[in-house]
Amino acid sequence: MSSTPHFVMFYGPWCEHCKNMMPAWEALGEQYSKEKRDLTIAKVDCTSDVNLCVKQNIRAYPTMKLYYDGDIKRYTGRRNAEDMKVFVDKIVLKPEGKSKDSEGLSTSEAGVHILTKNTFDKHIELGLHFVKFYAPWCIHCIKLAPIWERLAEDFKDNADITISKIDCTAHGSKCSQHGVNGFPTLKLFKNGREVDRYSGMRSLEDLKNYVKLKIAEHGLLSTVTTDKSETAEEVPPTDTDMDAADLIKPYQLNNQNFDTTVSLGTTFVKFYAPWCRHCKILAPVWDQLANKCADQVAGPKIAKVDCTKEESLCQSFGINGYPTLMLFKDGVQKKEYSGNRDLDSLYRFIMQNHDKDEL
Repeated sequence: MSSTPHFVMFYGPWCEHCKNMMPAWEALGEQYSKEKRDLTIAKVDCTSDVNLCVKQNIRAYPTMKLYYDGDIKRYTGRRNAEDMKVFVDKIVLKPEGKSKDSEGLSTSEAGVHILTKNTFDKHIELGLHFVKFYAPWCIHCIKLAPIWERLAEDFKDNADITISKIDCTAHGSKCSQHGVNGFPTLKLFKNGREVDRYSGMRSLEDLKNYVKLKIAEHGLLSTVTTDKSETAEEVPPTDTDMDAADLIKPYQLNNQNFDTTVSLGTTFVKFYAPWCRHCKILAPVWDQLANKCADQVAGPKIAKVDCTKEESLCQSFGINGYPTLMLFKDGVQKKEYSGNRDLDSLYRFIMQNHDKDEL
């Protein structure tokens, strides 16, 4: 992809939500065409470009992603031309002669978005935002500062959340507006509204676990309304009984989609039987693993095969016990996992092997 910003919709022709938003997508393209912006509005039919969509880890239709300056930002707002344009302009179009603060945009420092009373509302209006309300003289804030910067650094490339801060000695009215009466106060906002207040330990590991949990809860594909027209449709392969609002699940593989799904990148596959007791115990852990890996840009895919339905597929890999966990790299079976089946062990295994050319 060229250096020109690309805002891309990944869709399926049969998807009703895609059909409903197509006029808005075309209108967005027309708006930018009239403005003669150096920006491309594009769409990808995932039934025609299967490999591309698998490589981009597309799990639901429609999925909108902004590719700009080496970063990928996923759009999770309302599917109308006006809101999508606000999202794009906020990231890529910065008028000359204006500071970010005068534009209502946040500045950043070591990955942390620095908010003011002028930029706060604009910054949190779309998506998920973890905000630290602090005072420079506060000893607890001083201790938290380097941890907060490391947290921001860890999530700076994650399109689903921003890590931010606001100095309440300089912007007291905004802090008072949000009920801040002690420092530091850590609050989570989604689409302009407070959804949680963090009260746990302030270690880096605890904060990282909290952020990952909230990303999973609020969803990579969540929207600003609960209107059914604003949800996403599942993309095969997925679980047929999956809740459309909770799409970060393992890929459900079968004879038709197995080769395509494992053909690119790293795929960790669970071969199981629904009646198997050990499989039942592993099931929620496998779901958690899929959620955790979904945080990674171009991360590994977590998948599963029901061997009571796909007997020939399982036989082709010599499956004779359940569950059997196999790692595939670019379509080639690399190794069978035989370690502990807790989340940390599984995640450590997949991430250690994901970055290797040779397993």
